[in-house]
Amino acid sequence: MRSSATVALIIGVAAMLGLAATPTGPGELPARPQTAAREPDGLLVLAVLSPERTMVANPRTGRTVARELPGGTLCHGPVLAVADHVVFSGIRRGRPVALATRLGYRRRARSLGPAAAMMLSSNPGRLWLGRWKPIGDTGRMSYREVDVAGRVYARMSGPLDATGSIEGIVQGRFLTLGGSDLTLWPARAERPSVRVRHGWPIAIDRSRFAWCTLGCRRIGVWDGARRTFDPPDGLRPVDGDAAFSPDGRRLALATARGSRVAVIDVGRGTWRVVPGARIARYGPLAWSPSGGWLYFAGRRHRLLASRGGVERARRLPIRTGGTVMSIASTPGSAAR
Repeated sequence: MRSSATVALIIGVAAMLGLAATPTGPGELPARPQTAAREPDGLLVLAVLSPERTMVANPRTGRTVARELPGGTLCHGPVLAVADHVVFSGIRRGRPVALATRLGYRRRARSLGPAAAMMLSSNPGRLWLGRWKPIGDTGRMSYREVDVAGRVYARMSGPLDATGSIEGIVQGRFLTLGGSDLTLWPARAERPSVRVRHGWPIAIDRSRFAWCTLGCRRIGVWDGARRTFDPPDGLRPVDGDAAFSPDGRRLALATARGSRVAVIDVGRGTWRVVPGARIARYGPLAWSPSGGWLYFAGRRHRLLASRGGVERARRLPIRTGGTVMSIASTPGSAAR
């Protein structure tokens, strides 16, 4: 099941100061990043089971607003945080659509139009909505870039094998998973610009993506250049959620053996384990809008945060009452 969902708002103030992490060796990440906010920032948009619902939570005060969803909603698409809105999948007149509502959900969600697929755009405040059209044994995905008011800014389309799926749009190109390959295709091109044999995507943002191969014994990143990272002895990444920091310089991911959380410095190629972190089974995680905090779901329905991804993980004052399937963060108008 790939997380998806709806909404909830909000808001507050209570400091989260982590303990300094123990250095791991030469070239390590700085123990106290200069850019890390002293308190957790942004609002968290969560997809939660059971029952299925979306929740908007303030990581400082723990205040939440939640909305229950029809059963099965979270299987149809992701829950996206777009500006001061939450966007999730829905059904209108028997067809899949994207629904948008403001953080806090005070009004009925409005439809942004047909959407068999949804993903964030590289332009702030916008997203891509996709429609599938079968053509023989293959098909074509057409995408339109819209804002939360439904205004269309751009369109693009590309072919797709019937056995494949479009995982994201990276630097204006389709990232597809088909057969045993992960492939980046220029729009309307017949030849891929990047192909990863036996690759599986673990993190995708607007300008880069990460994958694992061979049972996640190696992590790969493409951001215009292609590089790979071998985990140190005793660490084994798992094939689950991962997340790039907003500046793309760090990649957070879950690892096996104690369900720990690790952070890769993409520029230096160094790894660090987040002290005190034990991630939940589904392992959702996200960076704060400033990149100063790493949020993730811990065991027993707890939400945790680590300052800069290097300080000791601390419990957030948020009660979810269920299993967190996905986490997204947004500055949100309520955070200002």
